[in-house]
Amino acid sequence: MPRLPVATRISESELREIEALAKEEKVDKATLLRRVIDLGLRQLRTQRTVELYRAGRVTMRKAARIAGVSLWEMIDVLDRERVPVQYSLKDLREDLEEAYG
Repeated sequence: MPRLPVATRISESELREIEALAKEEKVDKATLLRRVIDLGLRQLRTQRTVELYRAGRVTMRKAARIAGVSLWEMIDVLDRERVPVQYSLKDLREDLEEAYG
């Protein structure tokens, strides 16, 4: 996938931190910023799916799919966030259907 340029404004302190981290990681600023963006997007996607699951709008398996993580990783995320498991007979049927066709 081609990389496209994006412009944004950041504070001097943020720039200093980016430069320091890039130097520490022995990468250029662009590489570090791509890592930061990737991590941030994954975190936002995961937070969003936790909220969708908490609200009962998606199943755990669908939350995992949206977040781009395995079902086991999603279970760990929900456990860390102290989100109670919401698992119905319908969810079990869907999971079994998906797993065994």
